[in-house]
Amino acid sequence: MNSRNKRRNIVADFNKILTPGDVDGGVINVVVEIPTGSSHKIEWNRELAAFQLDRVEPAIFANPPNYGFIPQTLDDDGD
Repeated sequence: MNSRNKRRNIVADFNKILTPGDVDGGVINVVVEIPTGSSHKIEWNRELAAFQLDRVEPAIFANPPNYGFIPQTLDDDGD
Protein backbone atom coordinates (compact mmCIF):
# COMPACT_ATOMS: atom_id res chain seq x y z
CA MET A 1 0.00 0.00 0.00
CA ASN A 2 1.46 3.38 -0.97
CA SER A 3 1.50 6.43 1.33
CA ARG A 4 -1.38 8.09 -0.54
CA ASN A 5 -3.70 5.15 0.19
CA LYS A 6 -2.60 5.05 3.82
CA ARG A 7 -3.40 8.72 4.20
CA ARG A 8 -6.83 8.30 2.67
CA ASN A 9 -7.66 5.46 5.06
CA ILE A 10 -7.22 7.64 8.15
CA VAL A 11 -9.44 10.53 6.99
CA ALA A 12 -12.64 10.74 9.01
CA ASP A 13 -15.86 10.40 7.04
CA PHE A 14 -17.95 13.01 8.80
CA ASN A 15 -21.16 11.66 7.29
CA LYS A 16 -20.50 8.30 8.96
CA ILE A 17 -19.11 9.34 12.35
CA LEU A 18 -21.34 12.35 13.05
CA THR A 19 -25.10 12.57 13.23
CA PRO A 20 -27.11 15.70 12.44
CA GLY A 21 -27.44 16.12 16.20
CA ASP A 22 -30.40 16.38 18.54
CA VAL A 23 -32.56 18.86 16.63
CA ASP A 24 -35.46 18.60 19.11
CA GLY A 25 -33.00 19.26 21.95
CA GLY A 26 -31.55 22.29 20.16
CA VAL A 27 -28.17 20.73 19.27
CA ILE A 28 -27.05 20.58 15.63
CA ASN A 29 -23.68 19.16 14.57
CA VAL A 30 -21.95 21.04 11.75
CA VAL A 31 -18.74 20.58 9.79
CA VAL A 32 -17.12 23.87 8.74
CA GLU A 33 -15.70 23.55 5.22
CA ILE A 34 -14.65 27.19 4.80
CA PRO A 35 -13.73 29.23 7.89
CA THR A 36 -14.56 32.92 8.20
CA GLY A 37 -12.25 35.11 6.11
CA SER A 38 -10.92 32.29 3.92
CA SER A 39 -10.63 32.73 0.15
CA HIS A 40 -10.14 28.98 -0.35
CA LYS A 41 -13.25 27.23 -1.70
CA ILE A 42 -13.03 23.84 -0.01
CA GLU A 43 -15.67 21.16 -0.48
CA TRP A 44 -16.39 17.81 1.12
CA ASN A 45 -16.04 15.02 -1.45
CA ARG A 46 -18.42 12.23 -0.40
CA GLU A 47 -16.81 9.69 -2.74
CA LEU A 48 -13.32 10.20 -1.29
CA ALA A 49 -14.54 11.03 2.23
CA ALA A 50 -12.13 13.96 2.20
CA PHE A 51 -11.99 17.73 1.86
CA GLN A 52 -10.80 19.02 -1.52
CA LEU A 53 -9.67 22.48 -2.59
CA ASP A 54 -12.08 23.47 -5.37
CA ARG A 55 -10.56 26.88 -6.13
CA VAL A 56 -8.97 29.96 -4.59
CA GLU A 57 -11.09 33.08 -4.88
CA PRO A 58 -9.61 36.59 -5.02
CA ALA A 59 -9.08 37.98 -1.50
CA ILE A 60 -11.92 40.49 -1.97
CA PHE A 61 -14.32 37.52 -2.14
CA ALA A 62 -13.22 36.06 1.20
CA ASN A 63 -16.05 34.17 2.89
CA PRO A 64 -17.59 36.40 5.59
CA PRO A 65 -19.24 33.64 7.71
CA ASN A 66 -18.24 30.07 8.50
CA TYR A 67 -19.62 27.81 5.75
CA GLY A 68 -20.24 24.09 6.01
CA PHE A 69 -22.78 21.33 6.24
CA ILE A 70 -24.89 19.33 8.64
CA PRO A 71 -23.76 15.66 8.54
CA GLN A 72 -26.06 13.08 6.94
CA THR A 73 -28.24 15.72 5.26
CA LEU A 74 -28.72 16.69 1.62
CA ASP A 75 -30.47 19.66 0.01
CA ASP A 76 -32.79 19.35 -2.98
CA ASP A 77 -29.78 19.79 -5.29
CA GLY A 78 -28.10 16.69 -3.82
CA ASP A 79 -25.42 18.66 -2.00
